[in-house]
Order: sequence, then structure tokens, then C-alpha cells
Amino acid sequence: MSVTASLDLTIINNEIYSFSITDLLVEMLNNNWRITKDEKICHLPLGDELFEWTEKKICESKLFDMISQKEKNGEVIGVVLYWKDTDIGISMLVFQDYQITFNISINRKRITDIFNNDITDISWYLKKIICCFNKFKVSEIKFIQSW
Repeated sequence: MSVTASLDLTIINNEIYSFSITDLLVEMLNNNWRITKDEKICHLPLGDELFEWTEKKICESKLFDMISQKEKNGEVIGVVLYWKDTDIGISMLVFQDYQITFNISINRKRITDIFNNDITDISWYLKKIICCFNKFKVSEIKFIQSW
């Protein structure tokens, strides 16, 4: 049985509260997330409209330049992040309406309830992700899991 899980956040971006995708990514990196695995970065390339993830060796500065260009083009920005030195990962999608989706799919942390249901350990993810949003104004947080 396949499980899908995501954490969705809505960010306010206006004259009072500002939001920058590169600032968020820097916050993620400063809070123990990493974007490289086997010296490669997995991301949505420039011009992508079909969510065709690409994994290749590029430096962080090139990734940030590409993200800036995608933001100017009004494209969805996608980057895979990993927790510290583990294989636990998330794919982050940032939409132009300041909706951010973290797909929790790479070696997903889970708990098992008394009925042996496979449930995402959302508290683990919240602790690791929400601290990265301290400098931004979050208006909504939603967790979804389906079987």
C-alpha cells in the first residue's frame, strides 16, 4: 500500500511581511538540511512544466541563480532536501502564490498505531521544518496523508 504525505504552508508576502525563496533555502541549510546527496542536487530545471526532476552535480551558487531565474519566470521551484547526514528527505515545491509543499516521501519517518497503521511522524517533520520559517509570516499549515 502506497502512502503519500505532505506538509503544506501558506506564506504571507506583502509590504509588511517579506518572503524570499533563496532566504528560505538558506534557513533550511542553516538548520541542518542539506541539498546534496552523492555530490548531486535534485531540482526542477529552468523551463520545467511537467515536474521532471533532474539530479546532477551543480554548485549551490548555480542553484541559487537558477532559483532566482525561475522565480522571475513565474515557475514552480523544486528542490530535494535531506536531514543532516541521513537519507531522510523531502521534496520542497514553492509555488508563485507563496504556497509551499513539502512532499514527505524519501525514507519517511513513521510511527505505527495500535492498529498497525503506517502514519507519518509529522511531529518530527514539524520540528525540523517550522523553525526555518521564523523570519517569515506563515498563515496556514496543513498536513495531509493518504493511503
